[in-house]
Amino acid sequence: MTITKGLLITGALACATLITACAVSEPPVTTGQTSTSNSAASPSATAAPSSYPLGTKVIVPVTIEGIASVEVAAFYPNVTSSGQYDTSPGAGTTWAAIDATECAGTSGSSTGASSGDFSLLLSNGSTAETAFASGPLKPSQLAALNSLGGANTSLAAGQCDRGWVLFTVPNGTTPTFIQFSGATADFNQGNSVVKWPT
Repeated sequence: MTITKGLLITGALACATLITACAVSEPPVTTGQTSTSNSAASPSATAAPSSYPLGTKVIVPVTIEGIASVEVAAFYPNVTSSGQYDTSPGAGTTWAAIDATECAGTSGSSTGASSGDFSLLLSNGSTAETAFASGPLKPSQLAALNSLGGANTSLAAGQCDRGWVLFTVPNGTTPTFIQFSGATADFNQGNSVVKWPT
């Protein structure tokens, strides 16, 4: 009886080993070709176009500080301020401004909109510095607006903040693009940023 039990156990182990060995598939062969999977790619994996026309609202694929969409409606060169305490731009410079909007996503934004989320790229490869003015700004299209994020308040889900962002532009340079990068250096995982031509 003991021999029979031993043979049965040994036989069962041998069968289990054979079944397991047959069930294990061969490892995949790598050919160096790119996979052509039909699975849907996540939105953040798709590179954003290099630029959008002014007035285009752009959905941020990876929400940055709660901001889910951004828009630059217009660019204004040679801006002035009629604010009582505002100084004019320094010697050898002018002011330029954008009319921008940032909107919070479904969870809101605890930090709100910020003028620091935008940069003005110049023809010589440099970036214009942001400037401060209390306003109102001229031309008249900017007079009814305040500085973007000037209220320093959070945004509720779906709430937007619209305002101007002011830049100091050195004479002899030409603004080429307005760039949004939010609180990070990248717009998405593809290292693309949203830009609007001026």
